[in-house]
Amino acid sequence: MHKSSTVTLEGKEYTVTRSKLKRWLQLEDIREQITRAADEKDRDGFIASIYSYLSVALSVDTDFSHLPWFEVVDAYINLRNLNNPTIDLPLLYATYDNERVSWDYEKRTWYIWVSLFAKAFGWDIEYIAEMDVDDAIALLQEIKTKEQLDKEWEWMLTEISYDRKGKHKELPRPHWMRGMMIPDKGTRIKKSMLPVGNILQWNETPDA
Repeated sequence: MHKSSTVTLEGKEYTVTRSKLKRWLQLEDIREQITRAADEKDRDGFIASIYSYLSVALSVDTDFSHLPWFEVVDAYINLRNLNNPTIDLPLLYATYDNERVSWDYEKRTWYIWVSLFAKAFGWDIEYIAEMDVDDAIALLQEIKTKEQLDKEWEWMLTEISYDRKGKHKELPRPHWMRGMMIPDKGTRIKKSMLPVGNILQWNETPDA
């Protein structure tokens, strides 16, 4: 796994380290903006979001608008590759309809992840911010797996989980727990489960 990379813009070299969880989630939010702008054919929004991604990933407050576009795109691709998860997990198949909810707000993704890890492990916000991304995603899958198994146990104890003949009806599992591969339909990863942004593919075929 590459933990650092060198990006060159206007003849200046930036040595960039792989982002920790908090900044990575910020970058994923920007990736969602890039995808949305591309879908809506919003040229100005698309370009502005690319510049924003570079600024956050490089930790600089710089105007990139005067640079050749090929340099900007090359830097963006290098930075995105550096920050892509390197661990293959079924949870990365999970997708959902990207409709925004009324209680959404800026930077909400970060606070969702904080609340999940704080509740599960009692960690403080500073520790969570500096987590390795691969570790965070793997632990998130364990949290979501336990939640599902707990629901299944509670469901099994209820009367409505059995039909009139006394046969147990299984509580449906999410696709990523069933190994079902469904072609990508352009959906987004659910914020309460996974980082937002472009689908993080596992073996190139996401689940829906």
